[in-house]
Amino acid sequence: MADRDLGLPFLCPKLGGIPMFTFGSSPVLDLDNARLFAQQFQLEEDRPTLRRIARASALCHHDLVQCLDASSFIVRSQNDPDVQYEVVSSEDGYECSCPDPIVPCKHIIACRWILHCYQAAMVLELKEVRL
Repeated sequence: MADRDLGLPFLCPKLGGIPMFTFGSSPVLDLDNARLFAQQFQLEEDRPTLRRIARASALCHHDLVQCLDASSFIVRSQNDPDVQYEVVSSEDGYECSCPDPIVPCKHIIACRWILHCYQAAMVLELKEVRL
């Protein structure tokens, strides 16, 4: 069963065999999928946000996001393997330890994406169990 069956406009990173993209294994989203992602997560559809979404997809594709629990993540830098950022979710929103002053940064977007995909995978598993 695909994410589209759950009303989602894009596919998730590989979790239990779910492919990341609707158009192959490219680490960068095309413009249409980036816009769909922005709509799904209620983000702006301006050029800087769409670029952050594309960069977040690369973080996910290269397996640089580690989910510690439902509210905390470690995201490794794409450029320096010794650098990592902590992303924490709370009732007030997401916070990232990176120097980017724009919220949400690519790290927060990647973590929201991964968390969403884990939740979608759990829904798929529940649907399969019920069948």
